[in-house]
Amino acid sequence: MAAARLGRSYWNVDEDDLAVTWLQRAATYAGQGAELGTPSWFDAELARLLPETRRVPILLDLARAQLETQQVDAAIETFARIPAISPSSGEASIALARLAELGGLERVSAYQRGLVYLNHDRYDDAIAAFERYLDVFPAGADAAGATYYHADAHWSLSEYGLARLEFEQMAAAFPSSSLAPEALWSSAQVADRRGTRAEAKAAYQAVADTFPNSQQAAHALLRLGWLRLADGDGEGARASWERLGRQHPDPQQRAEGLFLLGRSLLGLGNSAAGRDALQGAAVASPLTFEGLRGRDLASEGLGAEPFSPGAGARLSAVPENDLADCTTWIAGWSTATGPSASSEIIARVDRLLRVGMTGQAVQEAMEFAADSDHASQDRYLLARYLQDQALYPASIFAANRIAAASPERSPDTTPGCLQRIMYPIAFGDLAQQQSDKNHLDPFLLLSLLRQESWFSPRARSGADARGMAQVIPSTAQGIARALGQSDFSADDLYRPQLGVTFGAYYLAQQLDTLYKRPIMAMAAYNAGGGSAQRWTKGNPRIDPDDYVEAIDYTETRSYVRSIYQIYGHYRALYG
Repeated sequence: MAAARLGRSYWNVDEDDLAVTWLQRAATYAGQGAELGTPSWFDAELARLLPETRRVPILLDLARAQLETQQVDAAIETFARIPAISPSSGEASIALARLAELGGLERVSAYQRGLVYLNHDRYDDAIAAFERYLDVFPAGADAAGATYYHADAHWSLSEYGLARLEFEQMAAAFPSSSLAPEALWSSAQVADRRGTRAEAKAAYQAVADTFPNSQQAAHALLRLGWLRLADGDGEGARASWERLGRQHPDPQQRAEGLFLLGRSLLGLGNSAAGRDALQGAAVASPLTFEGLRGRDLASEGLGAEPFSPGAGARLSAVPENDLADCTTWIAGWSTATGPSASSEIIARVDRLLRVGMTGQAVQEAMEFAADSDHASQDRYLLARYLQDQALYPASIFAANRIAAASPERSPDTTPGCLQRIMYPIAFGDLAQQQSDKNHLDPFLLLSLLRQESWFSPRARSGADARGMAQVIPSTAQGIARALGQSDFSADDLYRPQLGVTFGAYYLAQQLDTLYKRPIMAMAAYNAGGGSAQRWTKGNPRIDPDDYVEAIDYTETRSYVRSIYQIYGHYRALYG
């Protein structure tokens, strides 16, 4: 970030040669950070946006500076890099326009140009570019992609029949391409939205039969089941979900099928078979939404309320043997050699923190954690240090990187000693205090805070939601009046004490309004009370799983499911 700022500063004062030097450096640094994998909803200043969105503006500035210094060939090369890195960015469209002016458009492949045009709603231009690529390279490395996106452009132009035909032809011509299952899935979606019910069911069946182990096959069987159920074919619906639950290689997808199968069987009064399917979901994927709900419904029956402990729960301490347990676990699979580097990076981060350079400290810690050349034991010690410093986003990120390097691969199957860094009792005294004050389950409040910000006090969203609880300033003004805080400023939301206080108060408000049902309150926290009420369909006692299915905002449905999964982790680790 400093190199980029310095380069832009030199450019602003017409020091173009120095601007080029520093912007080249900044572009290199941004490229090195491309594997950080950090969430996009963090504060951008701490390297929290996806690398592509940081790198392409730097490259665009670099190319402009190169033109100012008469480095035309270098500028053309820089402009040409942008579409390949981020074809959906505005900078990619600008880069193509400048390349056209400079006579360098051919430096970008017709396929890459097509992707830029497609992402910027220039569908006719995209079709022409993909056709040009395929005319020259009918069996080229990007032929499958060009064929798929050619069909996608026709879909965007509402040429549905042609799009369906081309999607199906693409899947047949390139069956080994990763886009082939997506092509058949897209064809089925077109049929679902624009064709007859019979066409849609046949198309989804084709996805499941042609690519049975793909993620698209799982989605197809789920949708096929719902379509059959809507047609009154309950037996056919259960057959689709059972096939998914018994045969698909992905345990999370199997859990989805078994969960729906189990619910349907319980609804028919077939309790034994229903519980068997639900328990199967819990075994297949114990900490996903369907696994957790499967466990609840298997033991409590249909309509079991999520988030059951309620107010009065107490946050427990982290076990003292976590350090020893994780050290032993990592030693069992890590093959690291050479001297430990943990002391050096921790000392470096500590020095930066002491002089107030928190952003630089976090970025260096995350880069160290992201580097697979560093020993997992060193990364674990760094993660614990970061957690002790209340730098929770960085510590969670480091723990996730350790989990990805472990034999388990999945964070959910790593030992509790590591998961407790991923799901920390962050700001525990404050969370407990505000939960008690607002009659909340503290695990529910922690789950919300982790979902919203990874416990980052400085988090800020594109919608200007701020702080750990991601409260919008206009909402916060009303909360401030209710709490008698006349001197409130929006930036106060970045203070943990106030951010958590306002978030807990707002969550409690939603609970009071929505019949004391946490699953509805979670939906309201994300989408507003009016939408949350609409999804009840006029029935305040609606089955909670029917309620989740009624949520027609994709983001909100994912949000509610995610918080329930996070809550399941907290209950398993600390309950």
